[in-house]
Amino acid sequence: MDRAEGNRPSITIVESHPAMQEVIKKIVESMGGRVQYVLKNDHLLLELLDSGINIDLCIIDLSPKRPAVLATITELKTKHTDILWLGISINNSERFRLRALETGLHAFYCKLEPIDRFRLILSQLLAKYN
Repeated sequence: MDRAEGNRPSITIVESHPAMQEVIKKIVESMGGRVQYVLKNDHLLLELLDSGINIDLCIIDLSPKRPAVLATITELKTKHTDILWLGISINNSERFRLRALETGLHAFYCKLEPIDRFRLILSQLLAKYN
């Protein structure tokens, strides 16, 4: 994988809300990650990965407005086995969390949980690149 900028992991954020994009980006960068792309939806992620771009970690919003995103993740996981996947969602039901993790996500974060939990999850994923 191409890891310029001092071997920092390359991270793509897939999130439709600009405010959340900025919050996630600031946290990632403060923890040593390199945000390579910020995308508004999973369709743009498909295009990006189909173009041959390599990323290390994808933080993807599992919006209830786009129920097909779980199927998209399952498809992408089979094609891009080297990417770590962190799903984030406003949906805090245990049933949804389990369905999301069944897609092969490496981690799941509910936006209603304390932000320190997001930092903890992210630090565990970033540690895989040290």
